[in-house]
Amino acid sequence: MTKLVMENAIFTSKDISEISKQFSNISDRLNAIADRLKTTTGISVYFCEIIGARWSFCAGNIELDIPEHRIKISDKYGIMTGEIGVSENQWTIILNLLKEFLKQ
Repeated sequence: MTKLVMENAIFTSKDISEISKQFSNISDRLNAIADRLKTTTGISVYFCEIIGARWSFCAGNIELDIPEHRIKISDKYGIMTGEIGVSENQWTIILNLLKEFLKQ
């Protein structure tokens, strides 16, 4: 199991699995994942559906002023986020977890 530790909080693939069991709708799942990322890492994200060249908000924290980072997670989804307050290695783990989740 992949773990991300920050301030005694853990974000793992188990968290994503539990969220997936709680919610059947992809939008609800993505909102719950965004909430969990915020509480465990302090990182605010929102998910976008990629439609051609357009990135359309679909879940997460829409209140981000101007996102600093835009990252394609899959052919269909990307994330936008502000400041990333974790190490590069920890951020890579998070992105890999999200990529695996969105492959399903």
